[in-house]
Parts: sequence; structure tokens; C-alpha cells
Amino acid sequence: MEQQPSPKMTTAARRITLIGDIFADLTLALPYYPREGGDVTANALAWTSGGTGVNAAVTYAMLQCDVRLLGRIGTDPAAAVALRAAHHAAIDMGGIQIDTLHPTGTCVVELTDGGRRTLLAHRGANMFYTLDAISYQALNSSDMLHISAYTLLGGPQRTAMLRAIALVEQQQIPIVLDLATGPTALQRDTIFQLLPRLSLLMMN
Repeated sequence: MEQQPSPKMTTAARRITLIGDIFADLTLALPYYPREGGDVTANALAWTSGGTGVNAAVTYAMLQCDVRLLGRIGTDPAAAVALRAAHHAAIDMGGIQIDTLHPTGTCVVELTDGGRRTLLAHRGANMFYTLDAISYQALNSSDMLHISAYTLLGGPQRTAMLRAIALVEQQQIPIVLDLATGPTALQRDTIFQLLPRLSLLMMN
């Protein structure tokens, strides 16, 4: 069977639905990175919103797109931190699910004076995102679906992402995949299989 071309991106793609991770980032500015078992005092500390889903959603909002973010958070204090940037950007978060069993995704970002960044992440509730009625409504009314490669790493979130791709593909809605180093290394075969179905591949 002949492969159908992927839908073309247009400047009219203003209603964008994103499926991606939602994180609370704890950034520590370090004078140096200690050895395993060592000790170092941070020069500065900051709590910020993070995760590929939130970061991309905020960027699209800056381009004056109508953005809907689909994801999952916990009921812990980190949830408010994780969504702070999305709130400020007036992003539609009606599709964000609340998980009472798993914590909000949290990432410790260790930044040394030399400019090197080390990430220590716990994906938490992100991995348990599933498609629900709100998700289907958002997908069906979208001009574009943006997905993070981190959603490929496993759990119900991976299943939801693959189903979302199949759904929007039937409707000829463009699909954007946002790559990252970790999932690219771990899910190489799956990413190659998805390539013909994509309208745009982004290098994070």
C-alpha cells in the first residue's frame, strides 16, 4: 500500500494541541559538580515550570496561537510550580488530569559555572496520562498536534500518544514530534517508524 504524504503545515495552524511532560524544575547553580558521594553548596536556587509540554505550549502562546495542553500532574505542592508558566501564558489547561496516586513530575537541574547542565528527573504522574473525553475533543478540533518524544518512554502515556497520532492522522491533521536526547537513544526504532507520518521533526 502506497504511503500517503504527511499533511502540510500552514500558517493557519493556530489551534495547537500538545501532549507532553509537565514538570516542576528545581535549578541549582553549582560552582562545580561533586564526585559521587561528595558534597557541594549551591550558589543559587530557583523553582520554575518545566517539561517539554509546558515549554512548547508557552512558546506557541507567545506566537499568539490557541494552545491546549494535555498532560497529568499530582496533588502535591509541585503541581502549582509546574503549571505557573502555563497560567501566566493563558494556556487552556482543561485537559490536564489530576493523579491522586503519583507525584507531579519533578526535575533537579544542576548547572555548573562552566555552563554544563545535568538533569535528574522523576517523571511521576506524566507517565500515567490517558486519553479521555476532553482529550478527544481537543484532538478532533485541532489544526496541529505537537507531541514530545518523552511520551514514548513507556506507561499509559505512550499508549495514549500512539492513539492520538492515529486519530489525528485519519483527519489529516499535521503532527509535530519534538525530539530529545534521552528518548531518541532509547526509542530509536519507534521514532524511525513514526518519521513518514510526521509533518515536522523538531530537534530539542
